[in-house]
Amino acid sequence: MTAYVSPLGHPRTAGFSVAARPALQGGVLGLLTNGKPNADRLLRNLGDTLAAGHGVRDVMWLDKTARADGPGFAAPGWMLELLSSGTVAVLTASGD
Repeated sequence: MTAYVSPLGHPRTAGFSVAARPALQGGVLGLLTNGKPNADRLLRNLGDTLAAGHGVRDVMWLDKTARADGPGFAAPGWMLELLSSGTVAVLTASGD
């Protein structure tokens, strides 16, 4: 007996739900720059905007390039641990 499989597939009917927005009011926002051109400028501007308009208490700024690691390298574990334990949200960007 020969079995055939259609390459067309079937679209999923179930959608994805939107994640709940974190409460930024009074929290610490994490910003992680990856060394891409203009990413730091983009993140600083966004951090200032969120602090002014959404009540962010403080911004935790971390730079992956501080140890000469660039965009092609993962953030070190200590940075990820710091960001995951002390912030309500973390943003990263590619500004090029």
